[in-house]
Amino acid sequence: MWLEKILRQQLGFNGCIISDDLDMAGAAEYGNMAQRIELAKKHCDLILLCNNHDDMKIAFESQTPEPNKVRQIRQSALQRNKACLDKNKYKEALSVLRLADLI
Repeated sequence: MWLEKILRQQLGFNGCIISDDLDMAGAAEYGNMAQRIELAKKHCDLILLCNNHDDMKIAFESQTPEPNKVRQIRQSALQRNKACLDKNKYKEALSVLRLADLI
């Protein structure tokens, strides 16, 4: 899978991987909701389910908490990264995106 072979191994990314919204139509390519959740659980540190309450319930009920130190370290790093809270960096990034007509 791309996340493991390319992102983690080849590019050396060791940060938190967050799934896209598993409710999106494109995710249906990977099976029903339970199958999507299982696949995302194997490769992502955080899973997003944004709009469908029934799918959120399926996800919540299908999971058994499993300690995973590596995943916990990645998630904790998100909370500690004060640079993410830097308003000036955020505004600068928005300017770059606007200049490139991306937003």
